[in-house]
Amino acid sequence: MPRTLTTPLDRLPRRTVLQRVVVDHLKAGRHWYWRRGRFPI
Repeated sequence: MPRTLTTPLDRLPRRTVLQRVVVDHLKAGRHWYWRRGRFPI
């Protein structure tokens, strides 16, 4: 079941570069997908 964001995008924090990139990505109508797996270290 897909998750939905209940907080309006304008109310999300934009203090860091990563936060701004994520909010801008969502405002552009793009999706964010959760993946499962391992990251080799």
